[in-house]
Amino acid sequence: MDGTKTRFPVAAALLAVFAACVPVDAGEAGTSSAVLLRFAPGPRGVGMGEAYTAVTADAYSAWWNPAGLASVEVPELAATHNASFQDVTHQYLSVAYPLRYGSTLGFNISRLAVAPFQGYDASGLKTGDVESSGMVFGAAYARTLYKDEIERPVLNVGAGLKYISETLDSVSASAPALDLGAVYHIRPARYWMKGVPAQEFRLGAALRNLGPGLKYDTESFPLPTSLSLGAAWISHPWGAHELTLAMDHVLSNDDAYVLAFGAEYFMYQLLSFRAGFRTGQETGSGVRLGVGFRLSFADLDYSMSPFGELGSMHRLGLAMRFGTPRAAQPLAGEVSRVK
Repeated sequence: MDGTKTRFPVAAALLAVFAACVPVDAGEAGTSSAVLLRFAPGPRGVGMGEAYTAVTADAYSAWWNPAGLASVEVPELAATHNASFQDVTHQYLSVAYPLRYGSTLGFNISRLAVAPFQGYDASGLKTGDVESSGMVFGAAYARTLYKDEIERPVLNVGAGLKYISETLDSVSASAPALDLGAVYHIRPARYWMKGVPAQEFRLGAALRNLGPGLKYDTESFPLPTSLSLGAAWISHPWGAHELTLAMDHVLSNDDAYVLAFGAEYFMYQLLSFRAGFRTGQETGSGVRLGVGFRLSFADLDYSMSPFGELGSMHRLGLAMRFGTPRAAQPLAGEVSRVK
């Protein structure tokens, strides 16, 4: 086997370190491929400790949980730039467009670029520099299956397809993948008659990155497939203030399990302060922090994820809304199925 072939798994291992800060050496290389799929977009979700499976309801939902797209009421365009450590950069662009009958269509593209870094062969000996990059093109569809009397979602489901292309050390591989998700909303009976904002409990589930994996020459590496189970509690302490508490439990083929906890305090329909914690991070504390600024037509968000001596990931996101949310019209019965 030539030197190029022996560097495939090691290059993948080094990229995995950038993505998750989990120690990986040559002997453990290749547990999964498509490291780009592990870079979460959206500063809001990241700032909440990445506990976003049951919370997501925006254009970023295609990554977190495609079912969240069904809660998007007007067309949205969202973009994130991730200025990471070790000369790693990540960009994500997504659009969500509501259709008729409680359904939404979304498209997204993401890119990961890594500056050349030192390569090693399977024996741990230094080789030449390794270059790496990746692209993902995706489409997602979500639909509200049940709504309440004022047309707020009760049960959303969604699915997404993506095409992954990755280059490691001048050799490329590509593969398709599938995402599935659902979100269930629980609200007090006849809450709309009380004249005050209602508390809400959400349950979410997302199965991400189901696919055949990437094959480099003769070596195959599975995708980072994961199952996320989430819960969120949304309350209104007083006036125009909103408090969101969330928790996710993630099972994946990369990590035994990960727990994520997050909180967001949204005040005066203008400012958001976020904090969270994610387990399973061996470098750094696992703390996540974020802030957001909202206008009627746009959101500007920032998050920081510290990784100890490696540095921090800084995400900056801009989301724009085009139009005014549609008016809710009463339906007959407490819960109506969307036909």
